[in-house]
Formats: sequence, C-alpha cells, structure tokens
Amino acid sequence: MILSTAIALLAVALAIAAWLRPPQEPEAQPDTPQFSEQEIATAEQAMCEAWNHSLTAILHVGGKNSPDSTLTYVLGVETQVVFDAAADYLQSSLRENPATPEELADAFKRLISSYYEAVLAHLANASEDDIEPIKKSVDAAEEVVRRACG
Repeated sequence: MILSTAIALLAVALAIAAWLRPPQEPEAQPDTPQFSEQEIATAEQAMCEAWNHSLTAILHVGGKNSPDSTLTYVLGVETQVVFDAAADYLQSSLRENPATPEELADAFKRLISSYYEAVLAHLANASEDDIEPIKKSVDAAEEVVRRACG
C-alpha cells in the first residue's frame, strides 16, 4: 500500500512539473526552402525551355493571317487558345520547378497572369485602351524572362 501511494504521489508530482514547465520553442524553420546551385540551375533551364516552347507556339499562331473573315475569326480563337495554353503550361512548369530563382519566378507569375488577363479581355471584346496595359505588363515580364533565358 505504501508503494502504490508513493507511486501515485510521484505520478502527481511529475504531472504538476510537466504542466508548469514552459513550452519548448519550436525549431526554427527557414522562411524559404534552400536549394543547391544545381537545383536552381536545373529549374531555371526547365523554365527557359517551357518559355521557348510557349513562345514558339505563340509566334506560330500569331504569324497566321487570312483575308477570309471566317478564317480570321478562327485565327482569333486560336490566338486565345494559344495564350491560355501557354499560361497553363508555364504555370505547371513553375509548380514543378520550385527552385526557380525568385526574380524569374515572379516574372513568370506576372506573365501567366497577363496571358490570362489578355484572353479574358479579348473574350470580353475589350477596347484597345483596356488591352494596352496588359500588353505593357506582358512586355515587362518578357524582358525579365529574356534576360534570364537568353
């Protein structure tokens, strides 16, 4: 009986000590993941390849024209599709390459957003005045991408 009382008192004392003990500081986690130089270079190369594929498709579609009004309409739709597909592809590539340098990743995010915005503006039959700021945003983002990707 004395043994069980001693064990009970010890358990109570340990419970009180644990309850009064200050909480441990959580281990500090870095704000951003750390990537090796090789991972960063590989991600940058992958994003540049995605950019080149997208740009090739955009230039191919953008280079088409026709005097036929029906074909002109179809080419307009195809242009919207290529910008939407390019935005999707770049967004997917960016998700798959988290080691992309921050400045380049931010430029791709702005480019993706601008591509989507351009598609929506064209679908809404926006005026040239409404589309001009989108073009400027695309140009600014593309400049950063061109510098990084050569």
